[in-house]
Amino acid sequence: MTSLSSKGRNTSLTFQTHKGTIPTQPALGSALAALKLVVQAPRLHTPRNPDDPDSPSQPDDDDGRPHFIQEAVVHLFSSTATFTLLSPFDQTTLYITHVNATALYKEDTVGHIYYGAEFSGSPDEFEVPPGLSQTPRLPVDWSLGSVGYEAIKKALGGSLKLKAEAVVGVKIGEWTERVWFKGKGIGAKVRV
Repeated sequence: MTSLSSKGRNTSLTFQTHKGTIPTQPALGSALAALKLVVQAPRLHTPRNPDDPDSPSQPDDDDGRPHFIQEAVVHLFSSTATFTLLSPFDQTTLYITHVNATALYKEDTVGHIYYGAEFSGSPDEFEVPPGLSQTPRLPVDWSLGSVGYEAIKKALGGSLKLKAEAVVGVKIGEWTERVWFKGKGIGAKVRV
């Protein structure tokens, strides 16, 4: 599994063969396993509009860098959420195939998102083209009665900052991977 963080931790990809990499030559796959290829993950970047303080390309915290999740909108009554995402690629479309995420408010669980074939039985995936894009509405399983859920209800019509931890399935061409994501300071607007 590859890991990625919105704060720049663990932002490298490691590629390594194993016995099953070359099915007709398992010994070759095992022999090449001693070689690891480590590639730096691409940096997120987008032109900023200095005249628009509400521009979604503005970071939600003070580190001055753009982040993969630019904004979240949670829809309380339909139990869904949409996200504005910033692709790390200039010319390549990334596909999200799977999401297993937990949203936290001050270390208390707000809810979970389970999206993808293993949860719904259908191979739903969505694209993240270069630049900014918005996800479809993803189902949210609220943690009813929790401090985090109560904070969401109190923020109805406004916003609050959340943390998120997720395992996300990504696909680029024929390559697929599960990426661990951890982010904080995600501005979430709470709507009916």
